[in-house]
Amino acid sequence: MSIREVQMAALEILKQIDTICAELGINYYLMYGTLIGAIRHKGFIPWDDDLDIAMKIDDYKIFLDYFKTSNRTQLEIHNFETNKDCFYNISRVCDKTHLLKFDLLKYTSGVFVDVYPLEGLGVDDDLPYWKARFSSFQKWQKHIQLCCSDGLLYGHNIYTRIGNIPNLIISRIIGKQHYINKFNDYKNININDSKYIGVPSWEYDIYNKEWFDEIIKVPFEDAMVSVPKEYDAILKYSFGDYMQLPPEDQRVPHHGYEAYKK
Repeated sequence: MSIREVQMAALEILKQIDTICAELGINYYLMYGTLIGAIRHKGFIPWDDDLDIAMKIDDYKIFLDYFKTSNRTQLEIHNFETNKDCFYNISRVCDKTHLLKFDLLKYTSGVFVDVYPLEGLGVDDDLPYWKARFSSFQKWQKHIQLCCSDGLLYGHNIYTRIGNIPNLIISRIIGKQHYINKFNDYKNININDSKYIGVPSWEYDIYNKEWFDEIIKVPFEDAMVSVPKEYDAILKYSFGDYMQLPPEDQRVPHHGYEAYKK
């Protein structure tokens, strides 16, 4: 499949998610590059090969519970609990009518929409704790990817493949669950008592919770989708001048997979 075909398949998943959230009375927000695409391109960034949304943690849990009894048989949830080869500590809504094969990994999926849980990070006094915790994030993520790699060589050139062998062996001896536990070992702060929110199971950014207090609908391809009303503050915080196109050599897909229709 071409990138455009993947994008259109992901958009169909997003439309179903929009319907599900309306039925459940919960909210979602476009995030990251998908949010840039909505504002700058009125749709996908032309070279973007995934679709990202976020939900506040309580809505996220309701959303995952829905799929335990859903009759939407073409969709399934992938995360650490549901798929032994999954290497992301978030959830992914996959369309089972497609097959994505990822470079260097055993993991496969359908065309997907990634769903990020926004959790409470507390107040100003809590920020040093999160910054210290996030400093270990990439190390844990790499160990999980090494545990999920397809074979004993992991890397995009011969030097990184050879260099990764000791860590790969250590990672597999210790086991993926050890690093998953590290990801999930953080203090639980009620989102309602928090000035800041973020995705502590995934990334570094620390957002003002008030940026997510309201949602608006904006055009995205042929759909109307939900974004935070304060999208400008969010995107400037994360990306700076997000309306500026990156250099041409950076306008490439980043997720390393081949996609097929079943």
